[in-house]
Formats: sequence, structure tokens, C-alpha cells
Amino acid sequence: MSLLRKLVHRRSETRNRALVDGLGDGTQLSGLVDRRAPKAVIAIGRDCLIQAQLVVERNESRMTIGDGVSIGGGTVLDCALSISCLLY
Repeated sequence: MSLLRKLVHRRSETRNRALVDGLGDGTQLSGLVDRRAPKAVIAIGRDCLIQAQLVVERNESRMTIGDGVSIGGGTVLDCALSISCLLY
């Protein structure tokens, strides 16, 4: 991976971490986080790989992603009320 690409990835990861309410250890969050409502909640568990675009639309929106979940690039999770992705 080129140096420029690594820097861009690190910057987006730092920006994303500031936009989520809870992020577990070992989680990689390289997809876009679009927080359209200030009181919405995004919580992501441990050891996840999230390359998807995460969107929360309203203050009532609650997005919960459990431990060990992988969501690939090209995926858009657009939450108006509630989304739960849990590994069973």
C-alpha cells in the first residue's frame, strides 16, 4: 500500500472514530460514517471490519453492530430508526 494511501486511510479512520459513540478494541472502521442527526447512536463491537457506509438519519436512530462482524465495501447501512447486526 502506498504511503499516500496509508495516510488517507488513517485520516478517515480517525474521523470515523470521532463520529461513533462506541468502538470496540481491534475494530477497523474504514468506510464512511455519515451522522445526519446529533443524537443518533452508532455502537460497534470488538474485532469488527467495517468497510461499509454507515448513515444515521434521525435523532432516534440506533445502529448497533456486535462483536466479530464484517461488512464489506459497497454496502450502505442507512438507519432511520434501528439496525442491529449481531454475530450468532
